[in-house]
Formats: sequence, structure tokens, C-alpha cells
Amino acid sequence: MVDRRRALISAVGAASMIFGLPALAQANFPDRPVRIVVPYPPAGPTDSLARLLAHRLSVLWKVPVVVENRPGAAGTIGSHNIVTARPDGYSLLFTAGAATGSSEVLNPAGTPYRAQRDFTPLVFLGIQPTLMVVQTSMPVNDVKEFV
Repeated sequence: MVDRRRALISAVGAASMIFGLPALAQANFPDRPVRIVVPYPPAGPTDSLARLLAHRLSVLWKVPVVVENRPGAAGTIGSHNIVTARPDGYSLLFTAGAATGSSEVLNPAGTPYRAQRDFTPLVFLGIQPTLMVVQTSMPVNDVKEFV
């Protein structure tokens, strides 16, 4: 009985080594350029942060990391580009929540993806406040007075 158990353990160990060899032969990630899709026009705050991140990742990974702006339809065009990309980690979406989550709430029929099903969040980088400003000559001090 002990010999059978040893033989079985040896066989399982050998099989795991043999089947694990293809994983050892794989290149380190990333081994080719990575693209970061920003679903907004160039020069905005999201684009600027994506370019800073791309530069740092290029230095760290020693491969080009390219920012690709795909604006339109409130971020839906660029976001959909990632949903249809090959799921290999070489295409990333850098966005604010509006392009992924709120688009399908505001326009469910016109949004070709579902955020919770089609995206996996990797990192939360920060908060980007939205401000409403008026000319100082307007006699208002808050939103209630403005309305």
C-alpha cells in the first residue's frame, strides 16, 4: 500500500512538472508595447494623468506604453474599444466612472457594454472634482441661488 501511494505521489509530481513547463517558457509580462485608451480628448485631466502613468510604466516595464485617445459618445467609444480588444492585458482603459458606469444608466440601449460584466477594475488612482463656476458679476453664491 505504501509503495502504491509513493508511486502515485511521484506520478502526480512528475505530471505537474511536465504540465508546468509551458508556463515556464512564457515571456515576462509585458514583452511588447502596451496601450492605454483614454475615452476623452487629449489635454484634459484624465489624459494628462494617463500620460504620466504611461511614462512611469514604460520606464518600469522597459517597453513602450502608449496613450491612445478615443473620444466620443461621452466615453462610450473608447470604453467599447477596450471591451472588444483581445483580453491579454495589453490594452487598458484609463477613465473616470462616467464612461463606464453612468453611460449604461443614462442610455442603456446605446451602451454596447455592461460595466460590471465587461470590465475588471485594477486600481483607483484618485478623485477628480467637478466644479461649477460663474462670473463674479453674477449675484449668486451657491447652486440654490443659481437655480
